[in-house]
Amino acid sequence: MIALSVIIPTYNKADYLDLTLASYEHQTFADYELVVVDDGSTDDTKAVVERHARNLNIVYQYQANSGRSMARNTAIGRASGRVLVFSDDDRMVAPDFLAEHARSNEDDGVQVLGAQQGILSFWRPDLPISATYLSNLIARCPELADARSRRLVTADDLRERFGDTLARWRMPEYWWDGFCAPILRRYSEKLVDLSVPWVLGTTSNLSAPRQRVLEVGAFDVGFRGWGLEDLDLCYRLHHAGSKTVINESAINYHQVHPTAHEATARHAQWTRNLLYMLNKYDALDMALYGYVFTRPEWADVGRLNDWLRELAPAGAVLRRELQRAYQDLVRIRIQSFIGSCSVRIPGEW
Repeated sequence: MIALSVIIPTYNKADYLDLTLASYEHQTFADYELVVVDDGSTDDTKAVVERHARNLNIVYQYQANSGRSMARNTAIGRASGRVLVFSDDDRMVAPDFLAEHARSNEDDGVQVLGAQQGILSFWRPDLPISATYLSNLIARCPELADARSRRLVTADDLRERFGDTLARWRMPEYWWDGFCAPILRRYSEKLVDLSVPWVLGTTSNLSAPRQRVLEVGAFDVGFRGWGLEDLDLCYRLHHAGSKTVINESAINYHQVHPTAHEATARHAQWTRNLLYMLNKYDALDMALYGYVFTRPEWADVGRLNDWLRELAPAGAVLRRELQRAYQDLVRIRIQSFIGSCSVRIPGEW
């Protein structure tokens, strides 16, 4: 049996996938396979995979477009590793990425979340980059001040000068720096005293024993489009007894790509999936999660943790009434948003 199977669903991101696969050529850990499921791509994805298959152990499967959850489930069905490592098609990895995930999975009772940073691999004027970072970047690389799109990183850069490439083009990853890092500062890598570690759940950098993922039912294909199918898996793993730990040395690098024009549609997909998840779980922690994440501002996840701790001694009737109140409030907010949304909400990806 192979030790690790890396699960990579992909859809029309051939250029980014090319760099992602190239980054696996210098892993310090050798006992792994890459399971790439092409979810109906119409670009050069297959050719990219075939080129890298000369140097990497790749299991490739094409399927009609069915969405992220189904693509990952297909990959799990093809995987032979004891541990599944979820890392997306736009995530380049550090040389010790797989070695760190393997080390953290020596205990079968965990799900491991790795650290995330950003990297600029292609330049386009419409990239979602903060004004402050953009000004600093242009000061360092004035050639980016014009409006021309260009490739900044090649597969050879990753093979021959990985460290120098990172030093030049690395940048913050907003999800990790803005949400995860403050939680780690408060609760440490072992998430001591955090009763809701599943709120950090994301398959952008996650590993767990294959058998445990199968036991909780893998990915729910009821989630459509973008968002929350990965948190849903982490929620079920947590409630099935898996311990969530962070390994900040298991780093991958999110290639920044244009999403600004998709932001409203993605938020609509995420919100619709939140309603689906809220209806799926008749639980207070999920109702409170929905309340926190439908507020106008991002709330400290510690607030959710503190609420649950304070409510723990309460009687069953009180907890049930609080749960119903928060569920109703979240449903009203979600339905109001969906009703006012003027964009079409596509079904997949």
